[in-house]
Amino acid sequence: MQVTMRSRHGRSGFTLVELLVAMVLMGIIGAVTMRLMVNMQRGSRAQSQLVSLQGSMRAGISLLPSELREISAGDVLIADADRIRYRAMRSTGVACQVTTTQVTLRNSLLFGFRPVEAVRDGVFLFVDDNIANAGDDTWRRLLVTGVAPSTCPDGAAATQLTVLDAVTNAAMDQIAVVDKVKIEAPVRAYEVMEFRLYEADGRFWLGGQSLSTVGSQVEPVLGPLTANGLVFTYRDRAGAQTGVLADIRMIEIALYGETEAPITTGSYYNMIEEDSLTARVRLRNAPAF
Repeated sequence: MQVTMRSRHGRSGFTLVELLVAMVLMGIIGAVTMRLMVNMQRGSRAQSQLVSLQGSMRAGISLLPSELREISAGDVLIADADRIRYRAMRSTGVACQVTTTQVTLRNSLLFGFRPVEAVRDGVFLFVDDNIANAGDDTWRRLLVTGVAPSTCPDGAAATQLTVLDAVTNAAMDQIAVVDKVKIEAPVRAYEVMEFRLYEADGRFWLGGQSLSTVGSQVEPVLGPLTANGLVFTYRDRAGAQTGVLADIRMIEIALYGETEAPITTGSYYNMIEEDSLTARVRLRNAPAF
């Protein structure tokens, strides 16, 4: 018997139509994937910018009230809509000894943001001739020309300040001032600070500067802000807006920030996003000079 073998050859490869269909499908899938990746990247970038903006606003609305909360109306030196200059409180303590040219602070009761510095700082010394009469209480403003370690009369560690009267630029009067200071009298140290709307490289920032520091320059503290991104409103005891420094009892602060770069959110493409925060600060009673 003879068996005849017949081979069958299967079809190999793809037709041109099949290749075209596959390429079209791959193109559609690739385009959709790319679109999803671009949207995810835009969303991530927008979210990062918004988080940075909100963090900047929160930092600013925390910084300014904390700085201004310790001052009184007598400490405000310039009160503009986009600028405030004031005496910023830096430390507090008590005087264990006072002469016409020196105020000695007890170290165990000296607290503050930093140690008292000569030239950079000034101090307020509480003067109270009669403790039964609140009407004669005053704060004497002094310039600090020197700082050195010392001791109180009881031997406790102290910091000795060499001072001049800020009004007369001379030694304090023995009878009018020194003899009226009670031992352990409160002392408050300060430096002159300024915050204002500051423009740099075409953007606006919250600028800060210590005017008591020799050679200091205004520096951007946070931002960027809008062109009217910092607004101070000053109000008197009755809540009415005022431009009289001695009448200021409350300061309203408004910050208007913007993202560092254009972002895409929702149906808005390549837009600078903005945010704002406001706060109010009630000041301490104004000291007498």
